[in-house]
Amino acid sequence: MPSHGRLAAGARTVGPWRALCVVLLCGYLLSALLRADNSYSLPVDGVLYTSVYVACAACCLRRAGLAGRSAGIWRLFGIGISCYAFGWGTAAHWLARAAVQPIPSIADAGWLAFYPLVFFAIVRITHQLRIDRSSILTLLDAIVAGLGAAAVCAALVLPTLATSTNTSWPVTLTDTAYPCADVLLLDE
Repeated sequence: MPSHGRLAAGARTVGPWRALCVVLLCGYLLSALLRADNSYSLPVDGVLYTSVYVACAACCLRRAGLAGRSAGIWRLFGIGISCYAFGWGTAAHWLARAAVQPIPSIADAGWLAFYPLVFFAIVRITHQLRIDRSSILTLLDAIVAGLGAAAVCAALVLPTLATSTNTSWPVTLTDTAYPCADVLLLDE
């Protein structure tokens, strides 16, 4: 019985936070499903979407404080999602109002910073797991699948890059960094 009392007390302190996260998530899902057009909306794009990413980062960082051995992993996820939230917030508040949107921008720096942080978090998770023979075979299968996906991406992207003469190298580098980082996370 004493542990039940502590659990109930802990649940009361987390309740409002969980309720906020559920409300933000429902708002995000409803806006994604019911939105008629892709025009910029400050309440949706600027406030709601940025708030969802900030809340997600806060959940990860809060979990890091409770995780013990896995705290570093949760911290990496939290910082990575914070970088993504920064990129989204910057794009939603500043770049959406700009007459000409620069590429690359400060938002791209936030979005691209997400990838190495999450990659290292996933690497740390895989190292914490016990590796037996079947896990090694599964890892090799994942590597082969990731390299196959990278080959398909390269076959689709490289011809376009080779024929594109009107873009500068920072734009090309930024545009190719996203699919490459996605494949890197997929491979891990």
